[in-house]
Amino acid sequence: MKLLTVISFLIMGLVQTDTELAWLTNFEEAKSEARKSGKHILMRFTGSDWCGNCIRLDTTLIETPQFEEFAKGKFVLLYVDFPVKEENKLAPKLAAHNERLQTKYNPSKGFPAMVVLNAEGEALGQMNVASNTAEGFIELLEEILESN
Repeated sequence: MKLLTVISFLIMGLVQTDTELAWLTNFEEAKSEARKSGKHILMRFTGSDWCGNCIRLDTTLIETPQFEEFAKGKFVLLYVDFPVKEENKLAPKLAAHNERLQTKYNPSKGFPAMVVLNAEGEALGQMNVASNTAEGFIELLEEILESN
């Protein structure tokens, strides 16, 4: 029985080791994780159901193996979404949380935007969609990290 339990846990672990990145939605959790891991925070402002450039960013950067490999070693990822469709409406508490983050870190309300922060929540650099390749995005993020 114990062997069966061990084998089951091994199989479940293998099934769960996909390459999809985990994006947090709570700023305090992201800061805590960044402190524990020694990583920076990459805060992503998006309009997931209305912003064409945000959706394009998913396919040109976020979902690429190059970005996944780069990000997992350097960043705690924070997803700050502003959907407009009723079926995608955020819970009031999360919507207010995202509004506060936008006021502080993305006051121009440009979408998509990414802000690199240290573990204390201090902005180190920001980028909007400036490149159409994963390599171009990664280079911009590396420049922000190297300058701080």
